[in-house]
Amino acid sequence: MDELSKKKYLKYKQKYLQLKNQLGGYVATLRKHSSSVRCVAFHPTAPLLATGSEDKTVILWCLKPDYSSTTCDVILKGHSGSVTSVTFHPTAPLLATSSTDKTVKLWQLSYDIVKETWKATCVATLEGHSDSVTSVAFHSIAPLLVTGSYDNTAKLWRMSEDNSSATCVATLVGHSSWVRSVAFHPTAPLLATGSGDKTAKLWRLESDINKTTWTATCVATLVGHSNYVLSVAFHPTAPLLATSSSDNNAKLWHLKHDINKTTWTANCAATLVGHSDSVTSIAFHQTAPLLATGSYDKTTKLWLLSHNIVKATWTATCVTTLEEHTNNVNSVAFHPTAPLLATGSDDKTVKLWQEISDIKSQSKSIINNLKFCSTSLMDNYKEFEIDLINKNIEQSHIIKLNDIITKLNSKENSYCPKTKKELLEMLDDVKKILVRNIGKVIISW
Repeated sequence: MDELSKKKYLKYKQKYLQLKNQLGGYVATLRKHSSSVRCVAFHPTAPLLATGSEDKTVILWCLKPDYSSTTCDVILKGHSGSVTSVTFHPTAPLLATSSTDKTVKLWQLSYDIVKETWKATCVATLEGHSDSVTSVAFHSIAPLLVTGSYDNTAKLWRMSEDNSSATCVATLVGHSSWVRSVAFHPTAPLLATGSGDKTAKLWRLESDINKTTWTATCVATLVGHSNYVLSVAFHPTAPLLATSSSDNNAKLWHLKHDINKTTWTANCAATLVGHSDSVTSIAFHQTAPLLATGSYDKTTKLWLLSHNIVKATWTATCVTTLEEHTNNVNSVAFHPTAPLLATGSDDKTVKLWQEISDIKSQSKSIINNLKFCSTSLMDNYKEFEIDLINKNIEQSHIIKLNDIITKLNSKENSYCPKTKKELLEMLDDVKKILVRNIGKVIISW
């Protein structure tokens, strides 16, 4: 093999290994909680997953670099009721947890380099709600924490400079029933709340110049669901809010504001119909046009989002249904950077799902190398690729890949470079991966 061919082959092999990692969708089940798992959340940068349960504990799971397994690093005990929500601070080593014991706890995180384990120390307990605290979230930039409660209110808490405590600076009154879910807008001074009164509300946040005094004014009430609103989530970049409900549906709301972002409106852009029971949790993917919904029907659905700029409309198409849980799915969360989804369930488990994603860009190297064998094989693979994108893996895809492998192995392609043997092995590995993941979806974005 000449030097140029060797370089091409090594580059091809590296790309293939990346493809294999992307295609290698698998399901890992985390079993440690002794009761229903109510909430899941990934750390923004560290290889950590936090899960909260009705067993009154929070578990920190350390993810292996290839996500093939996890270790239970620490079990956080301190709440006297079910843990309803967990969230990591965007930049500080801090975790917030909420509970039916009417409190929120702040946990300082540290990593023991010698023992290679994580530790968590409770540094503050926030009291103020008169009923169960259902949801908690940190602001991405401002020193703020928000909580929702069964006392029909949400509260804003200003974090201390060292994040060791928080002071309630505003109580949001407006819902006529319990507040189940809260979420900060990633960039705008906006907060969303979802409630048992069947509505979601948008609240405009304002502060003094020193960010010590804060106010929250309701600027919009979103009416459209016919039952409890159980979850709210802002899109990371698009002007969208997602809501899920006990009416078995989820909705996308298109947000608009004036130039000063003081006046806001929200119009229902799409209704996601497909679940057969309450939709308990909703989450946007950080970079892909993808939405996940969890439901009491024991499933999680992935929805592909598309935006018609000319018509200014949004659509959401269900592209796959994950059915491994044996009881209600209570929480869903995408990893901020890795192709990973976590789901928590009443079956007492957490499941990790690795996305089978973006084969189009990752397989570019395969196409480039197949053309060294023949242009017809390259065309065959392109057709295979096009037929695979945004569809569930079917037996027909495996048959097409088999045909490519057979042609590559035929005498008419005996003039292929010495990489032919390795190429056959790699394509055969891809076939095995497809076989393992029949019924799952490959999504291109």
